[in-house]
Amino acid sequence: MRLSAFRHASFVLLILAPLPAFAAESGFAFLRVPVSARSVGMGESGVALLNGADAFFLNPAGLAAPGGDATSPAQWKIASEAAVTHHEAFSVFHQDAGVLNLARGREALAIQFQTFYSGDVEQRDEVGNLLGDFGLVDLALQLGYARLVSSDVRVGGTVGYVKERIANSTASTWAVSAGGDWSPVSLPGLHVGASVRQLGGNSHFDVDGAEGAPVSLPVTVQGGFAYTSHPGSSARWAVATDVRKAADEDWTEHAGVEVGWSALALRAGGRFGTDVGHFTAGLGVNSGRFTFDYAFLPSGEDLGDSHRLELRIRFGL
Repeated sequence: MRLSAFRHASFVLLILAPLPAFAAESGFAFLRVPVSARSVGMGESGVALLNGADAFFLNPAGLAAPGGDATSPAQWKIASEAAVTHHEAFSVFHQDAGVLNLARGREALAIQFQTFYSGDVEQRDEVGNLLGDFGLVDLALQLGYARLVSSDVRVGGTVGYVKERIANSTASTWAVSAGGDWSPVSLPGLHVGASVRQLGGNSHFDVDGAEGAPVSLPVTVQGGFAYTSHPGSSARWAVATDVRKAADEDWTEHAGVEVGWSALALRAGGRFGTDVGHFTAGLGVNSGRFTFDYAFLPSGEDLGDSHRLELRIRFGL
């Protein structure tokens, strides 16, 4: 392998270097919840696999076109993609997200909005007396930018505002993420990716106007490999494997496989080192400019299962 390839690999994998200190506990837990239905169907892997709007959460480097040739026949030659996701989690939590990605040539600019919220949850005192109901509402608004910096390396980052409300307590702060992707020209089909997500300032919950305990962001580092192949005009397959470390959590491992034929793709994956939901499944259907993805995550507990729906639309501007 060429010396330049080693330099590129080192550049991407440097993002996996140990962070100075993970906080003992963190808030804004919704920022740990993946958005992409394709990723979830493959065991929440894909830091080196996802491209376009689908990549915003996991690795913003994937926003830029892999070959740096994003274009469209429309007026401004901008290849655009919008993704809308809905997630029903464990019969209690709900998540909605939308991403708009605008790519031209070697660059891409994106915006994401997501909200994570719960239904009414009973609140009881220490002896079990019902005090009432409370809810959870989280919001995030982020901008992303990515660029192909050489023939086989992409980098990207996001910056945004996040807010969490639990009952009558609120906290907000800013957050940044960064990622890199290496797809060596000399090894077609191989992809290496890594990201550091949700770096930012600490915040405090404000409880009825009074400052409460400080909370930190759930800093997360993730890296992995993927391999894609197109053995025929209609057939394709991909495998991905990742490792992930989030604040106040142990290392977890994620792996998945995708097999596609014509417009249909089937997916399966595993999450290891987690408390619930070790195996996942999903499917994707592509029709022209539209792609529909579904992912299923069984909890194996009385919590209920997790279902995620995603619609992606490609168009030109």
